[in-house]
Amino acid sequence: MTESAKTLIFLAIAIVSLGAGYFGSGVEEAFDPAQLVGDELTADFDVEAPKRLQIIKFDPATTETREFEVAEEDNLWTIPSKEGYPADAAEQMADAATGLVGLEVLRIAASSQEDHEKFGVVDPLSKGLNAKSEGVGIRVTMMDDKDEKLIDLIIGDEVKGTPEQRYVRKGTQDIVYVVEASAENLTTNFADWIEDDLLKLNAFDIKQLDMNDYSIELGMVLTEGGLSRDITDFQRREQMTFSYDRKEAEWAVENIRAINTEARKIEEVELAEDEELNQDALKELAEALDDLKIIDVERKPKGISASLKAGELLLESQAAMENLMSRGYAPKRLVPGGPIEILSSEGEIIVTMNDGVEYLLRFGGLQLDGEPAEEGTEGVHRYLFVTARLNEDVIEEPEYEKLPPLPSGTEEEDTSGESEETESAEDARTEADEPVDETVEEEEEEEEQESTDVAAGSDDEASAPEASEPEEDEEGDDTASEEPSLEEIKAERARIKVENQRKRDEYNDKIKEAKQRVKDLNERFGDWYYVIDNSVYKKIRLSRKDLVVKKEAEDEESDEAPANPLSGLPSLPGQEQ
Repeated sequence: MTESAKTLIFLAIAIVSLGAGYFGSGVEEAFDPAQLVGDELTADFDVEAPKRLQIIKFDPATTETREFEVAEEDNLWTIPSKEGYPADAAEQMADAATGLVGLEVLRIAASSQEDHEKFGVVDPLSKGLNAKSEGVGIRVTMMDDKDEKLIDLIIGDEVKGTPEQRYVRKGTQDIVYVVEASAENLTTNFADWIEDDLLKLNAFDIKQLDMNDYSIELGMVLTEGGLSRDITDFQRREQMTFSYDRKEAEWAVENIRAINTEARKIEEVELAEDEELNQDALKELAEALDDLKIIDVERKPKGISASLKAGELLLESQAAMENLMSRGYAPKRLVPGGPIEILSSEGEIIVTMNDGVEYLLRFGGLQLDGEPAEEGTEGVHRYLFVTARLNEDVIEEPEYEKLPPLPSGTEEEDTSGESEETESAEDARTEADEPVDETVEEEEEEEEQESTDVAAGSDDEASAPEASEPEEDEEGDDTASEEPSLEEIKAERARIKVENQRKRDEYNDKIKEAKQRVKDLNERFGDWYYVIDNSVYKKIRLSRKDLVVKKEAEDEESDEAPANPLSGLPSLPGQEQ
């Protein structure tokens, strides 16, 4: 190769290298992050577009990454991370989306991964996180109904001195932005996404409390099939019933029955003269029921129905039995050949409402591996098994008027045009009580005879009563002895039938509404163990020593006038001692 040829080759290489450097430099300059200031970091979308939200946080105390997810499917919001528990999330989801849609970039805080810890935007899904890890952010992902990402951000610290601003970055970028955003609605607190009012009752509507104070201990016992968990101790203490008087606004004792384990019998307990009910404790108990909040939930094993009884198949499932017992519940057949009852480690309470709905609350063991404690709670959580049932005896049946009898020989009026319910109400409440009607008729005849005797002789002096009889009224009463006409009797019977049917319909409606409420409650309670804070449990699960207290000593008040400090002193002129 000639020298001139070599020179041309080197020159070409130099030109290519220079061009590559030039164009490469141009690309770097075009990617200046500062040019993004004023742009929208997140796309503008309708707040109803997100159908799935995932929030991921790292807990340095437990070194665990906690994922919370809520999703809408078939117009129903659920929490997949809680085994599909129903969520009350439509409004909460809209609020979370509103806070993140159309975020404007205010400035660029950093552009390299080395600065992520400084601004609190370390990905919580990063490998190697431990108790000493710092600057870990909250990763938030929102997806639409096609599972396409609308938002994928890591929310970091607040900007110092400007709490309404935060450091954020996209999940796939290293650039750290400053935007105006709030993480207030990005909570992983389970209670914030559900209807946390567990019982949905009003304390003022509680009619009665039945408290069954007992406890069981569960342990490993040797059976024919080997070692298995079972009841090792059953302590029955007392059963107490208290009723609430709405007019007096206070609680009263219905009965207290103590279990005498030595004599193996139940003994009635009466309050001593110096004892009384602890009204404050019972009031606090009712308020705790009213405000009973859910902290966590866990799905029950299959085989346990929403009713008070455990299914027969439950005893055949070792996994289901272990699931129950690990939470402080033991299925037992208390009576040979009887149904399988579920005993709980810390007793139970029945709450009866004025509408006939009853809640049965069974208190189980402590939750050992649940969500971390929320601020304001004791930090210890307990399982709660809730079921509902109907007590129709609580719904007072109305008093029905009795039909006045028709005159002798008069045929019953035609009731063919009335509904079957009207005939049923009449038959059940009037004609079926003929002996009572005859008694009433006799009493009415006696009253009419007395009225006739009093008014006798009002028109005829010759038929006037003896001197011992009362004199006639000044105006005279010619109608006192008159019998109502057939038309009047039929009209009155028709009125009574209509009124009785109205009362009967109203009563039936109350029964129907209560049955529907019980059904709705059990559909909600049926599949779940609930978890409550232990401090609330302590307000509800009370013993006799908590509820029966000594009366406070009353100050004796004297009826005597206060002593005269001048008594005994000589009287001054013009004064009396």
